[in-house]
Amino acid sequence: MTHELKAPLTSIKMYSEMLKSDAIVSETHKGEYYAFIHSESDRLARLIDNILQLSTFGRNEKPPAAEYTNLTVLQDFVRSKTSSLIAKHNFELNFDIEITHFEDIEALVEPDAVTQIAINVTDNTIKFFESAKIDDLTRRVVDFTFRKHPILKGMVQIEILDYGNGVSIQQAEKIFDLFYRGENELSHNSQGTVIGLASVRELVLAHQDEVHVQNMHPELAILVSFPMRILKAQ
Repeated sequence: MTHELKAPLTSIKMYSEMLKSDAIVSETHKGEYYAFIHSESDRLARLIDNILQLSTFGRNEKPPAAEYTNLTVLQDFVRSKTSSLIAKHNFELNFDIEITHFEDIEALVEPDAVTQIAINVTDNTIKFFESAKIDDLTRRVVDFTFRKHPILKGMVQIEILDYGNGVSIQQAEKIFDLFYRGENELSHNSQGTVIGLASVRELVLAHQDEVHVQNMHPELAILVSFPMRILKAQ
């Protein structure tokens, strides 16, 4: 945890001192350094948000009440909160709707929790994708799919799918554990928060919803499910 906090702070301090010293003459390089400082600030903010979120669970505080939210509104929330992160790392964001009359369905969710889940999973995807040094640009994609739960009646499922290298069966069993990074050296050297997926699990369980991981060989899908209701008879 100490390393996770110090890494972005060290980078911000180093680049800001270089800019302050006027040692950087090139305007192009200055722009790159300012962009890097902004990126590291965002990374630090996400880490702090996750720490604060997990601290509330540790105190057994009652989570914000869930409310029925239209799926179109939920989709807009997710898009608006993840699009800048996606664009910054040259990824592509796709939405696939597998539900008829999508606009007539509401999910029982806490909207801020759902957007935080989307941000954490997306951030985790980008972090490990870049650590794996995958050269295939066509795989720099994150797909969000909305569907009715294939087994549980009255539930809507959101699938967040990436096209990285996936995880082993053993890793899949631990992926939501606090501070778990994975078993290979790439994972240990990766940047970013190591508590993001642990926060995802806690956010979901706080509202008695469902989350699990599905290894697609090599892709990886995070599946989150919520109660739903239909506004109009179909």
